[in-house]
Amino acid sequence: MGWDEGTYSSRKALIESLIKPSEGELKQYRCLAYKASNSSNNFILWTVWEITDRKTLQTSRYIGCDLVKGNGFRFMVKSMSESVGPLYYSCPVEYFSLVPAPAGKCCEGWRDQVKAWHTDQGRKIKSKKVFTNFYGAREMGGIEI
Repeated sequence: MGWDEGTYSSRKALIESLIKPSEGELKQYRCLAYKASNSSNNFILWTVWEITDRKTLQTSRYIGCDLVKGNGFRFMVKSMSESVGPLYYSCPVEYFSLVPAPAGKCCEGWRDQVKAWHTDQGRKIKSKKVFTNFYGAREMGGIEI
């Protein structure tokens, strides 16, 4: 449950490595959707995975959460799934329609917290006002635009 460390040529190369399909003797993994939470070297990569049992051909899905810390070409990644109830809420809400909610006390209420977080973020964005500061520059909530 620790952090994996690696060297990648870029942030894009790291993401491509994290979402590439993989096959084992018993299971096949395929990423159906992914989204990084921001554009810096420290970000959360949200994913939807489909797992196929190679013997029965039955499939299951889960939402993945990869915490990424990096500087330059060195990155550290901590991977987890929705079933552990991550304490991060920027997961795209549309992923919920792709993946059935897992059972378990760890993840109870997590989807509700994600929806509340997105609602709160929408309120923060709508409440920012654009104005002209003392120097004539346009600002939005203290950020010059």
